[in-house]
Amino acid sequence: RSDGEDQHIELSKCKFRFTIGDGDELEKLLQEAQAKTAMVDIKVAEGRLEEEELKSRKRKHEEEEEELKSRKRKREEKHEKVDDLKWKIEFWNEQGHMDKVNKFRQELYELMDD
Repeated sequence: RSDGEDQHIELSKCKFRFTIGDGDELEKLLQEAQAKTAMVDIKVAEGRLEEEELKSRKRKHEEEEEELKSRKRKREEKHEKVDDLKWKIEFWNEQGHMDKVNKFRQELYELMDD
């Protein structure tokens, strides 16, 4: 029985020594681990923000691209209308229909003012 008591005391001493002796060290390690976890969380959050910023920039660039394509289409359509009106003016001028020539000239002037 005394051997059993000695073992019990030894276990208690070990446990006591571990708790007292390493408690500060464990707390320090825990704080370091928490700090590392927090840093990873911050980097993940920064990554998400950066990803959102990049997505936002991409959307903005896509919108600008669509706007430019639209403006280009409108310009091309305008050039086609101008060319068509010039042809009509020339054709009706050769035919001697000044009323149509004047009508198409007026359309051309209005188109050029846009």
